[in-house]
Amino acid sequence: MITEEMHDYGDIKGVRVGGSIFGSPLMTVIFYHLDDILIDTGPYCARVSIKKYIECNKIDKALLTHYHEDHAGNARFLVDNGIRVFGHEKTVSKLEKKNRLKPYEHILFGKLESVTIDLLPTVVNTEHFNLVPIHTPGHSCDHTVYHEPNRGWLFSGDLFLGAKIKYWRRDEDMRATLESLDQVLKLDFGCLFCGHNPKLKNPKKHIEQKKHYLLELIHKVRCLRDLGHCRNEVINILTKGKEVRFAKLFTLGDASYKNMIVAAMEVAASEP
Repeated sequence: MITEEMHDYGDIKGVRVGGSIFGSPLMTVIFYHLDDILIDTGPYCARVSIKKYIECNKIDKALLTHYHEDHAGNARFLVDNGIRVFGHEKTVSKLEKKNRLKPYEHILFGKLESVTIDLLPTVVNTEHFNLVPIHTPGHSCDHTVYHEPNRGWLFSGDLFLGAKIKYWRRDEDMRATLESLDQVLKLDFGCLFCGHNPKLKNPKKHIEQKKHYLLELIHKVRCLRDLGHCRNEVINILTKGKEVRFAKLFTLGDASYKNMIVAAMEVAASEP
């Protein structure tokens, strides 16, 4: 079963897609359309939706925020249909290789085919807009956001997700995430087009809340460490009542609250 919801943001269209065998999908993702450009491609499981969309709309190119399967799952399909796909140099490198997905990634989103894509230019110009790619690692090593300074838009991929997130991937880098959050807070924008959770009002407030949430976790870790608690004790204290057991079990521990505490501990350990 494919879920497809259309969202009209004026000059920007958003398409929320996801797939499941039975009922509603566990996760959905949004790809965006402005002028002749898509930002992200949706997951492979929603290929029917992306096929229908490019048949009904003039699309010349797609920009990827990162290589993860829910955002780049149809990159190969677009390239095979004559649409140029662009990404950060690390995205290019990641997609050239054969990516073996974890079982839960395959169940949620389908496969991720290898493909050769183009390297992003400094600025991506369309008929009406100018998109500036900005490398914002943390969620992934290649993560990139797109800023439209004249319209005050930020296409943020998975940099934001939520102010008080409940899961953290095992391979995410918290220090890099905080630096990337600081980087985008210096930009001028009034709308945040997140890949899962757009914020069209007071977007910087939401990003500040996420930053403070992560910093507070690091502070709690540091306080418990200074009180003499060992690593396992810190994890047990801070994850009590916070862990979403289904997510942890379904992803075999790849996405969990525990991973967020471990990441916070790594930041705290690197500081006095």
